[in-house]
Amino acid sequence: DRFLISPNSCGGMRKYRVSAYESDSEGRLKIGTIFDWLQNAMDEYSTSLGVGRDFCKAHNLSYVLRGYDVSISSLPHWTDQVRMQTMLSHATPTSFFVQQVLYDYDFKERLLTSCGQVVLVDVKKGKPVRIKDCLPLPSLPFVPFSLACKKIPPMARVDAEYSQQVPFDYIDFNQHVNNSKYVVLAERGLSPALLKKMQLKHIAVSYKKAVKLGDFVKVETQQDESSSLHQVVSPKDKSVFARVAFAWWSLSQGKDCR
Repeated sequence: DRFLISPNSCGGMRKYRVSAYESDSEGRLKIGTIFDWLQNAMDEYSTSLGVGRDFCKAHNLSYVLRGYDVSISSLPHWTDQVRMQTMLSHATPTSFFVQQVLYDYDFKERLLTSCGQVVLVDVKKGKPVRIKDCLPLPSLPFVPFSLACKKIPPMARVDAEYSQQVPFDYIDFNQHVNNSKYVVLAERGLSPALLKKMQLKHIAVSYKKAVKLGDFVKVETQQDESSSLHQVVSPKDKSVFARVAFAWWSLSQGKDCR
């Protein structure tokens, strides 16, 4: 398992309890909430390392999330208590990778594992900067990008699509659509009947361009038997804002959704 992290490893730890409003109609934790938790724990961890928002603001730096790669064994349900462990794993010259694991409260079961790629950007120049030159982070091994997050290819066909205008509640502190909302947009490209029955086993996200308040977006979907690919694009110039890939347990496998 390339994402295995021991519960005794060093790193940040955050406790959560699944609330009713964070659960779907089947009582499972919502996909959008998963990504909110991942970002929340990542923010707290960077602050604990001394390289949080205040540090970045003082040095004209900003974190830009390039992608997520999330493997799911099972999802917590309403009232379940869980723990999110967050730690740095490795880096390239201009980005670092954060590994996160969601366990049940007593570490009896690992529920999901995530790898996120973060790029450090000079706010004034709008360009990536070298990690070692700017952040007082622990020494990290430098490895190729391909070992951390999968690149999502362009879609081969469009099986379904829908459009919507970006609402105000999708916008975050950085004045653009929050990273978790791209996954929510992609999820809406799947039928409610399928979402009710399936259990997700893998989610990959590749962020390309920020969506701003008032923008119209079109979500294109390519669906196969046990996977789907989604593109959030601009209806005007067809530029890609994000790509999201889902894979789920086939119903014929009889996977226990609990």
